[in-house]
Amino acid sequence: MRVRLDLSSIQADDTIIVANNRQALAFKRTIIEQLGAIKMPSIYSYPAFLKKTWSQLNPQDSLRLLSDHELRILFSELINKCAVQNPGAVTDEAIKCYRLMKTHFISKEKIINYQNSPGVLFVSWMDGLSQIKKQFQLIDSSDLFLKMEQALKESTPVGNYYHYGIKKTTPEQNKLFDLLQSQELELPQANDTYKAISHPTIEMELQSIAEWSWEKISKKPQHQIAVVIPNLGELQHKVSSIFDEVFGSHAIETQQKPFNISLGNSLSQYPLIRHLFKVIDLSHEIMQGNVELDSLCRVIPSPYIKGANIESNNRNLLINQLMGRGKSGFTTKQLTALITDCPILKEQILNISQIQKKRRASSEDWLESLYQLLDIWAFGSDRALSSSEYQLFEKFQNECLILNQNPALRRQITFEECVNLLKKHFDAVIFQPQSGDANIHILGALEAEGLHFDAVWVSNMTSDFLPGVVKFPLFIPANICSEFHLPSSTFDLIQTSAVSTLSKLKALSDEVHFSFAETNDGREQIATPLLDFEPCAENTPIAPQEQTLTTVKDTCAPRLKNTAIKQGVQTLQDQMSCPFKGFVRRLKIQEFESNHLGLNRAEQGVLIHRILETIFTEISTAKALKELSGESINRLIKSHAQNAIGTTDQNYQAIEKGRIIRIIKQYLLLEEQRTDFTVVATESVVEVCIDGLGFTTKLDRIDQLANGDKLIIDYKTGQSALSQITGEVIEQAQLPIYAISNEVDGIAFAQINASECVFKAVARDREILPSSKQAQTKMPDWDAQLNTWQETLSKASLDFQQGVADVLPEKNACNYCDYDLLCRVEKTLGHA
Repeated sequence: MRVRLDLSSIQADDTIIVANNRQALAFKRTIIEQLGAIKMPSIYSYPAFLKKTWSQLNPQDSLRLLSDHELRILFSELINKCAVQNPGAVTDEAIKCYRLMKTHFISKEKIINYQNSPGVLFVSWMDGLSQIKKQFQLIDSSDLFLKMEQALKESTPVGNYYHYGIKKTTPEQNKLFDLLQSQELELPQANDTYKAISHPTIEMELQSIAEWSWEKISKKPQHQIAVVIPNLGELQHKVSSIFDEVFGSHAIETQQKPFNISLGNSLSQYPLIRHLFKVIDLSHEIMQGNVELDSLCRVIPSPYIKGANIESNNRNLLINQLMGRGKSGFTTKQLTALITDCPILKEQILNISQIQKKRRASSEDWLESLYQLLDIWAFGSDRALSSSEYQLFEKFQNECLILNQNPALRRQITFEECVNLLKKHFDAVIFQPQSGDANIHILGALEAEGLHFDAVWVSNMTSDFLPGVVKFPLFIPANICSEFHLPSSTFDLIQTSAVSTLSKLKALSDEVHFSFAETNDGREQIATPLLDFEPCAENTPIAPQEQTLTTVKDTCAPRLKNTAIKQGVQTLQDQMSCPFKGFVRRLKIQEFESNHLGLNRAEQGVLIHRILETIFTEISTAKALKELSGESINRLIKSHAQNAIGTTDQNYQAIEKGRIIRIIKQYLLLEEQRTDFTVVATESVVEVCIDGLGFTTKLDRIDQLANGDKLIIDYKTGQSALSQITGEVIEQAQLPIYAISNEVDGIAFAQINASECVFKAVARDREILPSSKQAQTKMPDWDAQLNTWQETLSKASLDFQQGVADVLPEKNACNYCDYDLLCRVEKTLGHA
C-alpha cells in the first residue's frame, strides 16, 4: 500500500496534509522506499493537523478540546430533551449538519431566515451546545480553524506545505491551504485499461473476488492487493464469511488472517462487550435484591467471569435446576440458598449483594461502582484473553472514562441511567481490533482513494454508488445546500463527483477490475452508466473423477486403562443395549434434564425411596409392621412423608404429599402379606467387580428371611417386568450384578405406583414373596439364571474394557438416546 507519486522534492522540514490516516501511512512507506527514513517529513491527516497546530499555537490555552464521542453525548443530551423519534439517528444527522455549517461558513441566521421548523430546532440545539462549551471552557474540532486563523496569518511557515487525497476541499480547507501556501500533490493520469464484469448475485460476485485474491496472492505473496467495496458496512459479514471460506481462515485470530477488513463494528456488537453489560445488569438486580432467571441464564455460563472453568459443569446444572422450578425470578436470599456446588459464584453474588445501595450518584461515583462490580466478578481473569478480546476490554475501560470527562454528565443520575448512557455511547463507538500485516486489503471507496496497489478489484459498481442520488441534510434547507455547494446537493455536483471518483478508482493500480451484481439479497440492482459491463463467464463444470476409497475400521477404541469407573451399572446396561452407547460413557458427557414444571418422574421416585428408607429403618421387621394399627400406619406414613417432602418446592408439596401417602399405604399393605423378614440394610452402597471392572452400586433394601435366605429388593416407581433382567439383553442390570457378586438367594422388583403395587422376583424359593401361581410357574430356575447373568455381564464388561464400540443398537436402545449425532445411527443403519 503506497502512493503513486514522485516525492524526490520533499524535504524533512516539509509538511504533508492528507485525507485520512491510511493515506498518511501509505506516504510514510513510499518516502522510506524512495528517500529513506532520514528525509521523513511531517505527515498528518487533516483533523490531526488541526489539533496539532492548535496545541502548538496555544500551548497555555485554558480551553479543552472535546473528543468526537464527547461532542456526540452533548448533542444527544440536548436532543433527548425534545420529543423526537429515533434520537440516535437524529443525533448523527445533527452532528453532520453542524460540521457542514462550520466547514462551509454557513451562519445560523441563514437557517433561521427560512423559518424551517427542523432548522429552527437544530439552531436551538446549537445554541445550547454553545452555552455548555462557554460555561465549561470547551471547544470541538470544528472550532479549531477559526481559533487559530489569526495566529496562522501572523506566523511564518517552516518548510513547504502540501496536501493530497482530499476528494472535494471545503471552504475551510481552501482557506487553510491558502494561508499555508500549500501545494496540491495531484494523482498521475489514470490508466484507462480495465475489466468490467457483471454477476447474477452478490454472493457470486464476492466469491469471484475472493478466489481472484487467493490466486493473486498465491502466485505473488509480496504483492499488495486491494478489494474496494463501496457498501462495505452493509456487506461486511458476508464478505468476511466468503473470504474465510476461500482462505480457510474461520478459526484464525484477526491479526493472523491473510486479509484485513478496514471497517470495525459498533463496540456493543462484540461478544465480550455484550457479556460485560449482561454482567453489569445482573449485578444491579442482585443489588436490588431480586434476580430475573433470564439474567442468570445469560451470565452464569459466561466464560469471562471467575470460576467459569472450575465450576463449568456445576453452573450448567444450576441453570437446569433453576429453570426446573418454573419461576421467572428469585430473591437474592433464595438464589444463594440454592447455590450449593458453586462456591466461587456464591461468594461473588454475596459480595455484590452487600454493596451499599445508592439511588442517585454522580457519573464518576457510578464509574467506581462499575469497576468494583467487575473486580468482584474478576471479569476476564478466568482464562487468557485473545489479542482481540484484550483490545476490546482495554477499549471498554477507556471509553467508560467518558463518565467523568463530559460536562453534560455532572449531575446526579441513577445506576440505570448511567448504564443506558454507556450502552448508547458504545453503540456509537466504532472499533476494529488491530489487524496484522496482510497484503490483501478490503476497504471502502473513500479509504482507497489516493492509494496505489499492485492489483485492485472494485465491486458493487451500481447506480446507487455512481453517480448516486441527490441528498439534502435534514436540518439545512435545500436552497442553502445549493448556494453553498454542499456535497450531493445538486445533479451537477453528483455527476462531477462521480466522474472524479471513477477516475481516482482507475488510478488505484495498473490492473483494475470492476464488477457489479444484478441482485443483492433478492433486490434488483442497476449498473453504473459510467461503465460497460460484460457478463461473467460461466464456470466450467468439474468432470467427476474416480476415487479409491480407503475403509478404516473404527468400531474399536483403545483398551480401557483405568478400570475403576463411575456409573458402572448404567455403563454395562448401555454396553449391552448398544456397544457404541457404552463407549460414549468414556467421554463423560454431561446429561441435562429437559425443563419441566413441578417434580418430574425421577424426583417423585427419589421421594418414595427416601420415605421407604426411613420407614424401614424405624420398622425393621415384618412382625413390627403387622402389629401396627391402621391409624398408627397412617401416622407413620404421614410423618415420614412430611420429612421427605419438606425439602421440595412449596408450590407442589400439598399435591405430592397426598399422592405419595396413598401409594406408600398401598405398598405397605403388600408388605404385610409377606412371611417373617428382617430389614438388614437400606440404601446401602456396595462395591462390586465384574471381570476386572470395579464400581459401586446402591441397593434399595436387603432383607433376611426366617430361614436365613437373603433377598435384595429394588423399588421401581414406574412400570417394571422380569424380562428386563431375564431377557437376552439385561435392561436393568443392578440386581443381576449384585446377585453374581455376592451370596444372595433372590432378587425382586417392588413395583410401587398408583396403578399397582406388586413384587416381581427371581429366587431360589419360588414362594419367597406373595405373587400369583402363574408368576411362580414362569419364574426361571435360580442357578441357571445366575449362570446366564454371569456370562452376559462378563462379556459386557470385557467388551467395554477392550473398547468394542460397534453401532449395533438393540430394539428400543435408541428411544431415549441423545448420542445420535455422534453415531449417526439413522444414516448408517436406516433406523427411523
